[in-house]
Amino acid sequence: MVKVKLIFVLIFLALFFSCFEKIETVESPHDLHFEKMPDKWYEAIPLGNGIIGALVWQKDKNLHISIDRSDLWDLRPLENLNSPKFKFTWVYRQWKNKTYRKVQEQFDIPYNLYPAPTKIPAGAIEFPLKNIPKISNIHLFLNDALCQITLENGNKIFIFVQADKNAGWFIFEDIKINPIIITPGYNDKNSTLSKLEYEPPIIKKGINHIKYIQKGWDGFKYEINIKWKIERKSTIGCWNINSFHKDGRYKQFNSNIDSIFYIGVYNSLDAHKKWWHNFWEKSSINIPDSLIEKQYYLEMYKLGSTAKNGAPPISLQGVWTADNNGLPPWKGDYHHDLNTELSYWPTYKSNHLDIEMGFITWLEQNKQAFFNYTKQFFETNGINVPGVTTLYGEPMGGWIQYAFGPTVSAWLSQNYYLHWEYTKDSTFLKNKAYPWLKNTSIYLMEILKKDKEGKLHLPISSSPEIFDNSIDAWFDKITNFDLALIKYTLEKTIELARILKINDDVEKFKRIYKQLPDFAVSDSLGLLLAPNKKLPYSHRHLSHLMAIFPLKLIDRHNSDRDKQIIKNSIGYLKKLGSSQWVGYSFCWFANILANCGLGNEVDSILKIFATSFCSPNSFHLNGDQSDKNYSNFRYNPFTLEGNFAFASAVLEILIQFHNDIVYLFPAIPQNWHNVAFKNLRINGAFLISAEIKNDDIKYINIKSLKGGNINIYNLSRKKFIKYEGVKKEDIKVSDELIKIVTKKGDNITLTF
Repeated sequence: MVKVKLIFVLIFLALFFSCFEKIETVESPHDLHFEKMPDKWYEAIPLGNGIIGALVWQKDKNLHISIDRSDLWDLRPLENLNSPKFKFTWVYRQWKNKTYRKVQEQFDIPYNLYPAPTKIPAGAIEFPLKNIPKISNIHLFLNDALCQITLENGNKIFIFVQADKNAGWFIFEDIKINPIIITPGYNDKNSTLSKLEYEPPIIKKGINHIKYIQKGWDGFKYEINIKWKIERKSTIGCWNINSFHKDGRYKQFNSNIDSIFYIGVYNSLDAHKKWWHNFWEKSSINIPDSLIEKQYYLEMYKLGSTAKNGAPPISLQGVWTADNNGLPPWKGDYHHDLNTELSYWPTYKSNHLDIEMGFITWLEQNKQAFFNYTKQFFETNGINVPGVTTLYGEPMGGWIQYAFGPTVSAWLSQNYYLHWEYTKDSTFLKNKAYPWLKNTSIYLMEILKKDKEGKLHLPISSSPEIFDNSIDAWFDKITNFDLALIKYTLEKTIELARILKINDDVEKFKRIYKQLPDFAVSDSLGLLLAPNKKLPYSHRHLSHLMAIFPLKLIDRHNSDRDKQIIKNSIGYLKKLGSSQWVGYSFCWFANILANCGLGNEVDSILKIFATSFCSPNSFHLNGDQSDKNYSNFRYNPFTLEGNFAFASAVLEILIQFHNDIVYLFPAIPQNWHNVAFKNLRINGAFLISAEIKNDDIKYINIKSLKGGNINIYNLSRKKFIKYEGVKKEDIKVSDELIKIVTKKGDNITLTF
């Protein structure tokens, strides 16, 4: 009996003290650390798991956690899009007849006039700070995605969004405190959210539990649950956000707060840390510039926080909708004239294709909506995508040159093609990549018209977002932006059809490709906007250079002619200056420079972005925050594409692929003498690790995920190479190339 009692006592003590385990933290040079709590939402500590997000900051005298979920949307349709005028041919007639004001009134103005469709904010959790010791500092441990707030008496507050569950957690050491739910301004007449005309929320409060239910449009609703306990003067709690769409979409991410709370914070934290450990193990870089390296890792942290396969893709603000008591900037929508594409640029080389697949999954889910839109607006078969879409892929309007752009699905074709190139997944090629590219090519084939010279053109063409939404934003000759995307899509469709041995498609699309005009080029200026139309002034979109990057149709490795076009294009862009650029413009330009081997210039451009276009928490704020006159824009709307384009440029410095050859360290700045990277992915489904020490290449490691041949540009020239993991007859070394025949699973190391 005594023994039984002792066992119960030991179990009780174990349970009692397990609530107060010491949380171990490991600092990284890439962490965020502030001696003072941020007092603006866009400078807050960001946390997220791809479906829900949190921003930790101080609002007035309260610890404020802005919480969000990426599928919270008001999806009411715009009535002006359900009209006989919703036709590309109608738009063309108004443009031709110089009655374009009718188009602006029909499609552009309603986007700003009506509050929905729109992303909507979830709410916030607050904790009064007046009765607790003063905050000493706040720290984000990047490795574990864990926010720690240290008080002057040494006690700590921990906050994290659980990586593998729809849950967020808070721990207040030696503090008894109750959370407060803060509701968005849906019923506040001073808030633009009130235009949505929602019913007042339902708030249910119990002992250590709060449930907030908000009904939206047409049966949609969401709920926030907060549950906590106070033991030994400390407070431990969690929250979740559940959404309820009429069609049950995204219900797989809903969770039961009681079940999560039962699992406990420490078990949850262990699972959370394991997920992030696996995330960081996917790849790594080591460069001598601490500023650029830190910004890179902060971008990758945000990527892991805001993207997840099966969840909605990365929107303008991801899982961090603006907490400003209003509708989010640009309604928090999906812009496909640049924003979504740039956001996924770094996923390929960084070996995070599981995250990138989330975007393709979303495109596949909404294909029927895209087919319907293409048939209705363009009156063709095949597939195009609205340039500005809702959560469900429906058009939203706006500046229609881009909101209804004629080559949107062509740009998105690159996502499909690159996924195939980086995985060599034959099932994906057959079932997803080729059907998308073929349907896009069918659409393009039907919308293109012959001009007097027998060349194929769009009826009217544009280049985002030059001349804004005016009549002049439409060109009567095809722009280099549209032409590059059409050429790329047809070229890759033909390539994939050959692989799949669909010979009829090869011949059909070759006939169309051969009828396309050449790019509009000036001998002194490089790539133009369109034939006889140069870029007249500094402009934020570098879309006329699509053929250089990201499409690489014009490549310095192709010919001297291409080299000259690239040199002149970059020179003219520099001459125009950056006065009308925003943050992402610098990062796009950095990718172009890196792709062209101009490492020293990339270095300075990336530093401008990191120091002048980002808030202290690394969020891209679009405008120049430094007053150093890098841009005339001084505003600060937060969007994510600039952040992720930055990470892409860093990867472009380290590894590139041109004409079936892998180039290692192709754009290293002169002062980078020691550089290394691990498990960067390249075309052909190879993982590459390499190191330069004191300017000399030391080793290359190649992991072949699918087998096949790989050609690596020989940085060492005639230096001796020791190789392991490959047979002598399968490797050939010349002054120019290292050619290796690999089998699936090979792990090959070359030592110089």
